[in-house]
Amino acid sequence: MAMAVERSFELGQLHGQVNGRFGSVIINLLTYIPYRLFSNSNSAELSIILTNMFFASLCVVVIFLLINEIFANKRIAFFSAFLYGISPMFLSVTTYGKPQGIEAFFIFLSILLLQYFHKQNSFVKLMASSVMIAFAVTVRESAIIFVPIYFLFYLHPYITAKPPYIKFSKNTFMLRNVFGAALPFVVILSISAYFYLYRVLFKTLFEDNTAIVSYLGLFSKKLPFATQDLLFQVSSLGMVCAVAGVVLLFKRTENKFYGIFFLIWMLSFFYFGNTSNYKPRYLMITSFPFFLFMGHALYALFEKKRVLGNIVFLAVFFLLFGSIHPLIFFRKDFSGEKAFALWLKTQVPKNSSIIAVDDSPFIQYYANLKTEYYPINNPEKLTKWIDTKKQEVKEGLPIYIVGASFIYDRKDIFRRALNNNFSFLYIGSHPIEDYHGASIKFTYYVSHLYKLVSKSPKKD
Repeated sequence: MAMAVERSFELGQLHGQVNGRFGSVIINLLTYIPYRLFSNSNSAELSIILTNMFFASLCVVVIFLLINEIFANKRIAFFSAFLYGISPMFLSVTTYGKPQGIEAFFIFLSILLLQYFHKQNSFVKLMASSVMIAFAVTVRESAIIFVPIYFLFYLHPYITAKPPYIKFSKNTFMLRNVFGAALPFVVILSISAYFYLYRVLFKTLFEDNTAIVSYLGLFSKKLPFATQDLLFQVSSLGMVCAVAGVVLLFKRTENKFYGIFFLIWMLSFFYFGNTSNYKPRYLMITSFPFFLFMGHALYALFEKKRVLGNIVFLAVFFLLFGSIHPLIFFRKDFSGEKAFALWLKTQVPKNSSIIAVDDSPFIQYYANLKTEYYPINNPEKLTKWIDTKKQEVKEGLPIYIVGASFIYDRKDIFRRALNNNFSFLYIGSHPIEDYHGASIKFTYYVSHLYKLVSKSPKKD
């Protein structure tokens, strides 16, 4: 992201990052420009982290306003928004250079503006909400999963259980309002699809690409890991409160739509928890309803026994914050990818080519070295690629490979091809971390660096 923002500023032309994500680039560019002017620093590294933290903070405020608008109860809003704001995934992911904080802000803001529309019948706020949910998709393409949730909230029926009854507001189906909700979204998404988004969706559906997240099915082998991560995110006590909160919400509210809506929101867990490249941070937005239901349970307890309510609230707080504090404290002093890239820079010549996969952006940015990928799970392309590397090594080009390059070589096709054509010269090792999986757990390990050398011909 830092490279995309800096390049956009220097060239005066918008440049995307992984899968485009131009919305994220735009937001970070708007904060990078004044940061660069006043700090006299060309690096966007710090401004990106501060931007994510800023929008995450605003997101917590928006969540408070949303819950208070829906349930007209500031205590429920406070319990829910506060605990969600210090939950492990939210607190971890929004304090380094990932765009989830920005994505979450625009998703929740779109729902808040819809709630204002339903209360005030404001056409301006309706159109603004449509713009917000569309923009969220340009920040991170995974936000498209929340588009059906957005339009479900637009329908906003009044539902009762006794007697069974459902009624829609006449404003919902007014032609003007239907266009107000759909038109800005369709226009923004159509422009995005024309320039880049359709390629991302095509790769997701039809290509085996490590940079693309694809759906594995309802009960994939990833789901047990996602379930464990969700429990870590909410805590055992928090989960008990959330279950109790579901019962209390349906019991205490006459309009059952809100309970149904947030239960449907929770179902997005079965998408994100079953994706090919699943990582804990994918559950950050999905987990929100658990904290909403938690807020209802804590409020009910607070009403009956204030002291006990405060004790349970503090217990959940310490469970959530205490579980993620060590990782955040560790990250304050150690950035694995950055440290590894700076070390690598001291080990190789400037004209080197580094074979790397997930580490590539960090090596390019911090070490200013050329990196390259290899064809993954494609033997035909890999053979041609190997022939090219053999020729480059013979010509004296220094080519190195980092240990994590084999992470996507699940069938050992690449490893065997290298072993058959090159010898490995060990250069050194240095600590690093798997930044993809570092949102709620330590992923510290030691990575090795090797130089590719021509294989000596076998002696008879």
